[in-house]
Parts: sequence; C-alpha cells; structure tokens
Amino acid sequence: MNRTNMKRIAFALLLALTMAVPVYAQQTGVMSPTSKRCFGPSGDLLIGDTVFLRPAGILAMGVGAAMSIVSFPFAAMTNSVDRLGQKYFVEPYEYTFVRPLGDVDYSCDEDLTIRY
Repeated sequence: MNRTNMKRIAFALLLALTMAVPVYAQQTGVMSPTSKRCFGPSGDLLIGDTVFLRPAGILAMGVGAAMSIVSFPFAAMTNSVDRLGQKYFVEPYEYTFVRPLGDVDYSCDEDLTIRY
C-alpha cells in the first residue's frame, strides 16, 4: 500500500468514527422530565432510609415526647393540645413506621402518592 491509500483509509476511518460518536452519546433508558412512567426510589435511597432516616425517626419520637412534656402547659392554655399531639407524636410515628421504605420526597406523575 502506498502512502496515498493509507491517508484515504485513515480519513475514511476518522470520518466513520466521527459520524458514529453521536449515536453512542444517546442514553437509552433515561426518562425525560415529561415522561409519565414511574420506577420508584433508587436502591441508594432505600439504604439511606433504612440506615439513617428510620433511626432518626425513632430519635424524633423520643425528642417529641420530651418536648411535649415541656410544652403541654402552654398548649393546654391555648387549646392546641391536638396540634401538639399531631406534631410531636403522630407525624414522627408515621414517618418512621407507616411511610413506605424509600419514599422521602418521592413524587410521581401517576397516582402513587402516600396517603396518611
């Protein structure tokens, strides 16, 4: 092979690779923000929820119980004992034991919302 043929082959290869690169740049399986499909939370979020957020919810229940003792007289004077019970007991309990695993700020376009 002479030098001219080598240049032509190299140029054709370079041209073919240049045309093929945008094809490989497209990501398959990645959804657009307007897509209506929903896959749920990732595995990393499930692990983080199990290791960090559930124990934090149990801790929040303990802190809420202590704070309710301190704030009960003030809540009784203002007739807001039900609000105190909701914020200090019900919400931490539901966050820790009722909420599905991995549903932290998870939202989906479909009807997969958490109902408390």
